[in-house]
Order: sequence, then structure tokens, then C-alpha cells
Amino acid sequence: TVTDANGCMVSTTAPIAVTVPVNPSITSISATDVLCNGDSNGSITVVHDVTQGLAPFVYTILNTTTGVSYGQQTSGLPAGTYSVTLTDAKGCTDVRTITIAQPTAIVVNRTIHPITCPPGGVGVSQGQIIIDSVTGGTPNYIYHVTGVNGYDRQFTNQSGATQVFDVVDFGLYQIIITDANGCTNIEQNILVASPPDDLDITVLAPPANCSTGGSAELSVGSKSGIIGPGPFHFAVYSGPTMPPYSSPTTLPWYDEDAPGSKKVTLTNLTPGVLYTFVVYDENTGCKVEKTADQPIPTHSGLTTSGVVAKNITCTGSADGNVTFDIVSPYSTATPVDYEIFNSQSHVSTGVMGTGIVPANGTLTVSNLGPLPFGNYYVLVKEAAGSVNAGCSVAT
Repeated sequence: TVTDANGCMVSTTAPIAVTVPVNPSITSISATDVLCNGDSNGSITVVHDVTQGLAPFVYTILNTTTGVSYGQQTSGLPAGTYSVTLTDAKGCTDVRTITIAQPTAIVVNRTIHPITCPPGGVGVSQGQIIIDSVTGGTPNYIYHVTGVNGYDRQFTNQSGATQVFDVVDFGLYQIIITDANGCTNIEQNILVASPPDDLDITVLAPPANCSTGGSAELSVGSKSGIIGPGPFHFAVYSGPTMPPYSSPTTLPWYDEDAPGSKKVTLTNLTPGVLYTFVVYDENTGCKVEKTADQPIPTHSGLTTSGVVAKNITCTGSADGNVTFDIVSPYSTATPVDYEIFNSQSHVSTGVMGTGIVPANGTLTVSNLGPLPFGNYYVLVKEAAGSVNAGCSVAT
């Protein structure tokens, strides 16, 4: 029946066909799990029946674990539970749920045994890095340890059980665990040193004039495992390639302040720098190293913060750099010189610069480099015209 504005009507009778709706249909759905914990390389494969529903069809991918919608993206997905919605041209839908799984994170339990002097013996006993256990990831694993003086050793096809790495050189080491999927857990800057009682280090008060350098008093520890009669010789540790002691004493080695005193006072040390020292027993050949608990004191009021290292991009390249802040408490602007040093040898890398720290402000130094792989510190020195000219601090 049709009625116009005047109320006139006309009617007719005709058959009306009612079509039963056919919704779109997902016929199969599968997931490819993430390879490494925290990665985003999972994917979802969806197949639908093209004869069901009305083309065109659109998929919508929603991570219901995080609430993030990925639109029509079906690859490059993190772990989680997903809602997959297939929508046809009429707005009709079919919804399925699927989970992308991931391995648990690789966890390494390890123990460090220090380098020691054998009781009553001669020479130095090996230190050890012990991998007590490895869990998570996808077994089996490769245990790999690298470190000072070219140390590089690995054990393959490990189930996660204990393995021992013997080391003879003081310094920093790195543990790299790689699972069957190529996922890694890397722990850097693992220090293998000597027992803390073997060498006593007293950092002395800062000098009145920073240009004369700082001082530290070293002595064989009262509870030390070094039981030989000496004589003893001392040095600033400069890395595994530093020259061994030989008689007569020459730099970088120093004799005891007085024969039999078992101690020495080292001078002309850079304020703000954290040093490692070494003592050598000439009688037994025992040698131990120890890093001071605090840097050489300084009169400088400057501080450093926000240190961010950018790693090298490829093995053997030298494109690393560092970004850091220099913070001043002074009421006047402070001119500064800054320079990057190797943290073991204390030798300059040649990478340096200058700047002005605003009064009561911060100077940000960005991307200072380039640097090869290694461990470094930045030495910041107050330049001429500053409050404490010649005094320095280090990152």
C-alpha cells in the first residue's frame, strides 16, 4: 500500500522474497609463536570461506592482552591472546580467538671465584666463572665467556647444567648464553678480582692544589692470604698487558716506603678517577689486584649524570659513542675540558672536547666519539677561569 500527501492510497499484492543472511566464515586459524622472549616476530594465519558472506572482506587483529589493535597486520606481532574479526561488505562478522606464545626469558645463575694466592704456595691460583644453571628460552644452550687478554671460551650443546670457566687474569668478563632459537642473554662487566682482604687501599684527602694530583696508600691486608715475607712491590693496574715486575724496580712499579713495611703511598693520581692497584710478592711470585672503593677525592663541585653509551654496530667497528651531562653548582659559568680514557690503562683515546657549563646549570654532551669496543670513563676538568681550575671529576 502506498499513501500520498492527500491520503490517497493504492494497494497491490506481490510475492516478497526474504533471503536468509549468510555470515562470513573463518575456516581455519593458526599462530606462529615468538622466537625469543619479548620479541615481536609472531604471526597469525587466517583462512576464510570466500563463498560465505559478501566480498570484500576485512580482517581486524586485536591483542586482548594489551588492548593494542594491529588493524589488518598479521605478522610482526608480540606474544599475547588475539581476537581476529572477519567483516564482510554487509558488516556481518565472524570472530575467533588465538594465542601467540613465547619462551620464558633466559635466566643465568652464576658464581665468581676470585683469583687467589695459594696458602703456603707459590704463584697465583686461577679464578673461576661458574655457570651454575641456565633456565628459560629454548634448550639446548651455548655457554660463551669472553674477557681481558683475549679470553674466549665456549661450551656447546649444554642442557642448562653447571659448567666451569677457569680464568687467570684480573679484569672484566662477559657471559653470553645463546639458546636453540638464537636468543641471547648477555651479562657484561663481570669482575674477576682478588679477595678483598688481600690489599688495603686508603684514598687520602684531596690536595690543596689539584695540579699536584691526589694520593692513595696501599698496604698488604692484615687478613690477607698473601703470607710471603716480601719484599712487596706496588703499581697502578693498567691492564693485562702491563709489564710484570722485574728487579731492579722501574716504573710503573714502586717499592715499599720502607723495607718490610708492606705499604706504599702513590702520588700524582688524577682527582675524580677510580683506580685499580696491584701488589706483587717478589718472594712467592703472588700478585693480586683490587679496585679502590672510591675515586681519588677532588675539590671540583661538578658532577656527571645521564651517562648513556651507544654500542658499536658490528664486530670490529669503531662507531660507539657516549652522551652525558655535566652539572654545575657554581653561580658563574664554568669552562670545562672533557676527554675519554680507557678505564684500565688510563690512556687517553684522543676523543675530547670543550664546553661551558651554565651557572647552576647543565651542559649536555651528545654522541662523543667515535669509540671501539671497550670500557671507558670520561674525565671532566675545570679549565682556566673556573672556580677550581685543574680539578676534575669522572663518569
